[in-house]
Amino acid sequence: MASSTQWETVTHKKKATIADKKAARKALAENRPTIDELPTIGQSSTMFEAFEKGKKSKPKTQNNVTPSKQAKSNKKTVSKKNTKKDGGYKTLEEALKTLDVNEMKSLFTEVQNKFPNNSSLWVKDLVTFMNLKLNVKESDPVFTDQPIDYPLSKVGNGIRNVMISSLKKCSPATIQLFYEFCIQEMISDRKKNLPSYGYRIYLQCIAREYPHVPISNIPKYSDMISKKQNGPASCLSVMWSLGQAGYRNFETGLKIWLELMFPHLSTKALTNFVVLYLGNLFKNRKDKSAGYRVIGPNEFFPIMDFIFTPHNGLSSNLQKKLLEYYPKLK
Repeated sequence: MASSTQWETVTHKKKATIADKKAARKALAENRPTIDELPTIGQSSTMFEAFEKGKKSKPKTQNNVTPSKQAKSNKKTVSKKNTKKDGGYKTLEEALKTLDVNEMKSLFTEVQNKFPNNSSLWVKDLVTFMNLKLNVKESDPVFTDQPIDYPLSKVGNGIRNVMISSLKKCSPATIQLFYEFCIQEMISDRKKNLPSYGYRIYLQCIAREYPHVPISNIPKYSDMISKKQNGPASCLSVMWSLGQAGYRNFETGLKIWLELMFPHLSTKALTNFVVLYLGNLFKNRKDKSAGYRVIGPNEFFPIMDFIFTPHNGLSSNLQKKLLEYYPKLK
């Protein structure tokens, strides 16, 4: 009897070698999504920055905004982009016109409502808002040819009131940390050749309203200058920032000059501002006896030695100015 059974070929799976296993693991690793592929949030990211990014990535008409108003808003956004590409505004006065008091108040109210227990975020949002608006190129980090209260002097009373109000809602510790934050951001922006008027104006405001804040950590900033972090422009920016407290209180200013600036009098890139600041202090002081509480024998003799030491590295003009101020230091 003939069998109708058909023969089938049976294949055996080849056993995977060690090399095959390594290749499979490598392919799996290459195709696996990594942490770097995920969007990151910057350390200094604020609610205002996140809000602005959200508007750019996903345009959305609000319920209470009419199409015509939305169109105008979009035009303004484009205008801002073009302004930044062109290098910002030509003058600070021009940029200050873009600061809307009502807009700033609304931002302040919004961030307080969303984060009622985070006063640090409130002030960081406001300073970020101001810094982005005041897109003006900076050339001189100490504003040599401007009044001593510049650029705060150019800010309107409405904006100033919002700034002061925001600081009053913060604890002393928060104000101290915020001051340090503004210093760091100012230096970081200067290093990137970006404007830092927003941070500078808030630093001035803190120095005038809370003069004890800048002098509470002078050794830290003096060490920063000694290490010449990020170059002379950054060192001058730190000196300028702390020095603002001295224009409201002569004793505070003299302390800042002695502990922060005088040790760097022989540093060529810093000398001119160190001498200029001392002259501004004497020009604006009201209490003529205040210096005696700051300068004692231990502070006075090093100053005298430097002034009367031949070839101390100062130009004849700066040497002449120091000799003029010397009797006032005695």
